[in-house]
Amino acid sequence: MNQNEDEWCSVSSEDAHEPLVGTAAVAPQIVAVELRQPWTARGFPEIDVSDAVRAVLNRQKADGARIQLIRQPQRDDGPLRLFVIDGSRDRTWALDLNDEAALTDVDFDALWRGEGPDDARLTRPAYLICTHGRRDRCCALKGMGVYQAFADGTDAEVWQTTHLGGHRFAPTLTVLPQLICYGRLPIEDVPDVITAHEANRAHALGRWRGRMAWPRPAQAAEIYYRMAHPDQGPMLDDVRLESCDPIEEKAWRVVLSTAVVEIVEQPVDRPVRKSCRDDVLKPVSQLVMRTMTAR
Repeated sequence: MNQNEDEWCSVSSEDAHEPLVGTAAVAPQIVAVELRQPWTARGFPEIDVSDAVRAVLNRQKADGARIQLIRQPQRDDGPLRLFVIDGSRDRTWALDLNDEAALTDVDFDALWRGEGPDDARLTRPAYLICTHGRRDRCCALKGMGVYQAFADGTDAEVWQTTHLGGHRFAPTLTVLPQLICYGRLPIEDVPDVITAHEANRAHALGRWRGRMAWPRPAQAAEIYYRMAHPDQGPMLDDVRLESCDPIEEKAWRVVLSTAVVEIVEQPVDRPVRKSCRDDVLKPVSQLVMRTMTAR
């Protein structure tokens, strides 16, 4: 940390005790593509690719997919990696492309339907860690160490990625295929997180931001349920979302397979620096459980 640590957004958020619960970006579908070029602050919108490749990716974005750029610093030649991630179905396709132009040959519609090559189905967890320092310095400052800890701690796929949303919660990452997003994950917790995900088990709930495939009130409801019932349904697929509906202003009724949870939005007591680029502190809200009824 530098001498003006109060100017770092991640420090501001922690000092305000801003909760992580229900803060994951909502992105049920993600296209994560390896492109070997520097990342600008905006990431995907400013990539240097052909018009044909840009058109393919723009179409995926227009159809609702979030575009993430990924990289591994040691990879400077060979095939490019592509992940087509459907978090609502816990399904990820992992493909190798000869070059960027090969993106134009990918049948994305078939992959979203679940019709991909058998050998392209991701069968182990993969980890995308935000290290997008040009977007926000906290992502590089705190993300790089966590990235290296994952890379050193598993032979599963570990990638750096562009902005995942919420850099003030850095280090932040998401785990495929369920798109479970973590924030403020200490390096010393990485081995246990790897072990848990290899066993398809929930772990480190205090670091969960939520499932990116679910609306934020539903993200919060799952976390509150799991925290209240640590011995029930520890597997990642033991809790399913059935519905999430507003019941009044800033209040939702979330029906999980295990419980009905009412979630309300409330202000956090202290304002925070939402980005290191911000000159002023801004108010933020939190998602709080009002009631929970087991099913």
